[in-house]
Amino acid sequence: LSLAWAIWLFAVAIGESVATASRIRAESLDASLIRLTSQVIGLAAAIVLIFRGASEIGLPLVGLVASISIGGLAIALAAQDTLKSLLGSLTILIDQPYRVGERIVAGGHDGVVERIGLRSTRIRQLDGNVTSIPNERMAAMNIENIGRRGTIRRKAQLRVAIGTPRDKVERAVQIVREILADHEGMPADNPPRVYFDELNPDSLSIRFFYWYGPPDYWAFSEFSERVNLEIIRRFAEAGIALAPPTSAMHLADESGQPLGLRSPSEAPPPET
Repeated sequence: LSLAWAIWLFAVAIGESVATASRIRAESLDASLIRLTSQVIGLAAAIVLIFRGASEIGLPLVGLVASISIGGLAIALAAQDTLKSLLGSLTILIDQPYRVGERIVAGGHDGVVERIGLRSTRIRQLDGNVTSIPNERMAAMNIENIGRRGTIRRKAQLRVAIGTPRDKVERAVQIVREILADHEGMPADNPPRVYFDELNPDSLSIRFFYWYGPPDYWAFSEFSERVNLEIIRRFAEAGIALAPPTSAMHLADESGQPLGLRSPSEAPPPET
């Protein structure tokens, strides 16, 4: 038994030394699986050694095997959820939909993967909270891996005031195209797109798209701010007005008839 225990400890020590190597992240699923594999190998070697020793001293192996089998079945029934999570961990290891340090969106949780364990994945959400999701669920749900995107796309709309002459609408489209032409962070295969795409009841819509890389969100936000300020400046110089938000309110009495509202100057004089 002492030798079997020593073999198991030796296998665990080897697995830990491999898992903590510089090329393997300590909190990754690879490290967890290496540790598990070393423990399983050590346990298997210890069991083989115990059976070998039992046969040498004349102990009945049939009863020993039957006892271990019954105990293993009981443990398996009690640990069904854990086994499902282990199978989910193997699925994640094979597919590798995410890794430690990548930002993902999974089941409505948006954050950075901090740890991939054998039972669950730990996500640090953008608000600072930590969420642990069983790997069984992670393997079954749709996962959006934001950390692997090559660029950040912006899709925006400018609402030019209704009644703006055609030449100024064309000028507005041209101004936006000039601002975005060969812009900072532009991928060679994704130039910006600018179109006058909608005739709305209260505005004329100009929609534009551009892509920014590498996907540094704060650098992208600073660039977008500069784009917005330049659009405002150039539109003001060209005399192009943006449409303000509009809304209409209809007042009616109990019968559904419109109510006529009088201005203060039209109000009847007070009775004396």
